Amino acid sequence: QTVKIVDCYVENIAGEKIGRMNTGDPFFVVFKLKCNQTVEKIDLCFGIHDEKNELITCLCNSFQNIYFSAQEGEMKIIKCLVDDLRLIHTVKITALVNANNLLADWPKDSLYSIDVSEGDFFSKENYNSIVKDMKILIKGKWEV
Repeated sequence: QTVKIVDCYVENIAGEKIGRMNTGDPFFVVFKLKCNQTVEKIDLCFGIHDEKNELITCLCNSFQNIYFSAQEGEMKIIKCLVDDLRLIHTVKITALVNANNLLADWPKDSLYSIDVSEGDFFSKENYNSIVKDMKILIKGKWEV
């Protein structure tokens, strides 16, 4: 393998590894990659899945026309700040990495899971049992 995912975890905004967060909290998804040869174009994709392993969303650095490079033998740490995703319940992180446009690593199992608490995304007086069954929460700007 040209590039291998050796670790994955979630950090809070202060850079602390966490296993639990509140709905709406910004967080980093952190990946540690081992590069076994020089790579000019690393494309890292991660998915966020619910408890039933259904994909909720995914993001690749290539979606934003951002790429990374690495030298042979380098351990590369790549972080992605997710500051506007409203999750509910436990979620699992999966990932794959392409090196120079070829699939380099795609672990079949989830790499990390995190428990998401209700938090205060909506004001408490408007929070009800319907919201507790949602996978993702959204806010909108309303007009008349």
